[in-house]
Parts: sequence; structure tokens; C-alpha cells
Amino acid sequence: MTNSSRTEDEKAKEEAGHRQQQDGVVLQTGMIVFFFSLVF
Repeated sequence: MTNSSRTEDEKAKEEAGHRQQQDGVVLQTGMIVFFFSLVF
């Protein structure tokens, strides 16, 4: 029981980290698009 709960906790942490990574990429892309829209 403790082992399965531990793996599920790790899985949740991994998913949260992956979600943060995606948000960072989206933010970067948005900043680049915003910058280019200002320049051009």
C-alpha cells in the first residue's frame, strides 16, 4: 500500500513539473510573438 501511494505521489509530482514546463514554453512563445509584433 505504502509503495503504491509513493509511486502515485511521484507521478503527480512529475505531471506538475511537466505542466510547469509547458506553461514556460507557452510563455516564451507568447513573448517572442509579442516582441515581433512590436518590431514589425
